[in-house]
Amino acid sequence: MTDVTPLYEGAERPGPQAAEDLDKGLSLYLIRELADWYLSKFEEERMATGTVQEEALNASLRTGLTDRGVFPEFIEIEFERVMKVVCAPLGET
Repeated sequence: MTDVTPLYEGAERPGPQAAEDLDKGLSLYLIRELADWYLSKFEEERMATGTVQEEALNASLRTGLTDRGVFPEFIEIEFERVMKVVCAPLGET
């Protein structure tokens, strides 16, 4: 049974949900969108120059996360979630 908070005597409403019940972090859709962006930029740079400045690309991804409202303390967590999709074998995301 969920926690309840009395609304008035004789009536109740649900109390706050536990953290594990709430969606956490960026949506899977946005994670995939950012991974697609990353792969596109990676390939674009590789084709143009023959190499990729991964540190600069990673910094751009972190900036993108910040621009999407990710709090500073969660940037690395969300960065890792995106990179997990970037590095996943085809068909596993």
